[in-house]
Amino acid sequence: MGKEAPLLGKNEMSEAQKKKNVVRAILTILMITGFFGSLVASVTTIADFLEHHPHLRFLFPIFGAGAVLLIIPLGVYLTNQGDFPEINPIIPTHYFRLARRCLTAMIENEGKVSGKDL
Repeated sequence: MGKEAPLLGKNEMSEAQKKKNVVRAILTILMITGFFGSLVASVTTIADFLEHHPHLRFLFPIFGAGAVLLIIPLGVYLTNQGDFPEINPIIPTHYFRLARRCLTAMIENEGKVSGKDL
Protein backbone atom coordinates (compact mmCIF):
# COMPACT_ATOMS: atom_id res chain seq x y z
CA MET A 1 0.00 0.00 0.00
CA GLY A 2 1.24 3.53 -0.78
CA LYS A 3 2.56 5.98 1.70
CA GLU A 4 -0.10 8.22 3.32
CA ALA A 5 0.15 11.98 3.17
CA PRO A 6 1.29 13.64 6.42
CA LEU A 7 -2.03 15.50 6.47
CA LEU A 8 -3.86 12.26 7.17
CA GLY A 9 -1.41 10.90 9.70
CA LYS A 10 1.05 8.07 9.78
CA ASN A 11 0.34 4.34 9.33
CA GLU A 12 1.11 3.62 13.00
CA MET A 13 -1.74 5.82 14.20
CA SER A 14 -5.08 4.50 15.37
CA GLU A 15 -8.24 5.33 13.48
CA ALA A 16 -9.30 7.73 16.25
CA GLN A 17 -6.00 9.59 16.00
CA LYS A 18 -6.32 9.78 12.20
CA LYS A 19 -9.82 11.25 12.52
CA LYS A 20 -8.57 13.72 15.10
CA ASN A 21 -5.75 14.78 12.75
CA VAL A 22 -8.21 15.29 9.87
CA VAL A 23 -10.43 17.46 12.08
CA ARG A 24 -7.40 19.46 13.23
CA ALA A 25 -6.29 19.87 9.61
CA ILE A 26 -9.72 21.19 8.61
CA LEU A 27 -9.75 23.62 11.53
CA THR A 28 -6.22 24.74 10.65
CA ILE A 29 -7.27 25.41 7.07
CA LEU A 30 -10.17 27.47 8.43
CA MET A 31 -7.70 29.40 10.60
CA ILE A 32 -5.51 30.11 7.57
CA THR A 33 -8.57 31.31 5.67
CA GLY A 34 -9.48 33.54 8.61
CA PHE A 35 -5.95 34.96 8.74
CA PHE A 36 -6.06 35.73 5.01
CA GLY A 37 -9.49 37.33 5.37
CA SER A 38 -8.34 39.50 8.25
CA LEU A 39 -5.20 40.37 6.27
CA VAL A 40 -7.29 41.60 3.34
CA ALA A 41 -9.55 43.59 5.67
CA SER A 42 -6.59 45.10 7.50
CA VAL A 43 -4.78 46.00 4.27
CA THR A 44 -7.76 47.96 3.00
CA THR A 45 -8.19 49.65 6.38
CA ILE A 46 -4.50 50.50 6.59
CA ALA A 47 -4.49 51.81 3.02
CA ASP A 48 -7.38 54.13 3.87
CA PHE A 49 -5.60 55.22 7.04
CA LEU A 50 -2.38 55.92 5.16
CA GLU A 51 -4.19 58.27 2.78
CA HIS A 52 -4.73 60.60 5.74
CA HIS A 53 -1.41 59.88 7.46
CA PRO A 54 1.23 59.33 4.76
CA HIS A 55 4.11 59.69 7.22
CA LEU A 56 3.22 56.26 8.67
CA ARG A 57 3.80 54.32 5.44
CA PHE A 58 6.72 52.47 7.00
CA LEU A 59 4.17 50.43 9.01
CA PHE A 60 2.65 48.82 5.92
CA PRO A 61 5.48 46.28 5.30
CA ILE A 62 5.68 45.52 9.01
CA PHE A 63 2.02 44.47 9.06
CA GLY A 64 2.53 42.34 5.95
CA ALA A 65 5.54 40.57 7.45
CA GLY A 66 3.61 40.01 10.66
CA ALA A 67 0.76 38.41 8.75
CA VAL A 68 3.16 36.05 6.98
CA LEU A 69 4.76 35.11 10.30
CA LEU A 70 1.31 34.21 11.64
CA ILE A 71 0.53 31.93 8.69
CA ILE A 72 3.87 30.09 8.34
CA PRO A 73 3.47 27.92 11.48
CA LEU A 74 0.04 26.78 10.30
CA GLY A 75 1.44 25.71 6.94
CA VAL A 76 4.26 23.83 8.66
CA TYR A 77 1.69 22.16 10.93
CA LEU A 78 -0.40 21.03 7.95
CA THR A 79 2.57 19.56 6.09
CA ASN A 80 4.17 17.91 9.15
CA GLN A 81 1.13 17.09 11.25
CA GLY A 82 2.54 13.78 12.42
CA ASP A 83 5.37 15.63 14.20
CA PHE A 84 2.87 17.51 16.39
CA PRO A 85 0.58 14.85 17.88
CA GLU A 86 -0.04 16.80 21.10
CA ILE A 87 -0.61 20.21 19.50
CA ASN A 88 -3.95 21.66 18.43
CA PRO A 89 -3.33 25.06 16.78
CA ILE A 90 -6.85 26.24 17.62
CA ILE A 91 -5.79 26.54 21.27
CA PRO A 92 -3.77 29.78 21.63
CA THR A 93 -1.10 28.33 23.94
CA HIS A 94 -0.59 25.42 21.54
CA TYR A 95 -0.41 27.82 18.59
CA PHE A 96 2.31 29.88 20.30
CA ARG A 97 4.23 26.68 21.14
CA LEU A 98 3.92 25.62 17.49
CA ALA A 99 5.01 29.06 16.25
CA ARG A 100 8.02 29.07 18.58
CA ARG A 101 9.13 25.62 17.39
CA CYS A 102 8.66 26.51 13.72
CA LEU A 103 10.31 29.90 13.84
CA THR A 104 13.22 28.56 15.91
CA ALA A 105 13.73 25.78 13.37
CA MET A 106 13.58 28.32 10.53
CA ILE A 107 16.20 30.54 12.18
CA GLU A 108 18.53 27.61 12.90
CA ASN A 109 18.23 26.17 9.36
CA GLU A 110 18.35 29.37 7.30
CA GLY A 111 14.64 29.41 6.49
CA LYS A 112 14.29 25.73 5.56
CA VAL A 113 12.14 23.56 7.79
CA SER A 114 11.59 19.82 7.54
CA GLY A 115 9.99 17.31 9.89
CA LYS A 116 13.32 16.23 11.37
CA ASP A 117 14.16 19.84 12.33
CA LEU A 118 11.05 20.21 14.46
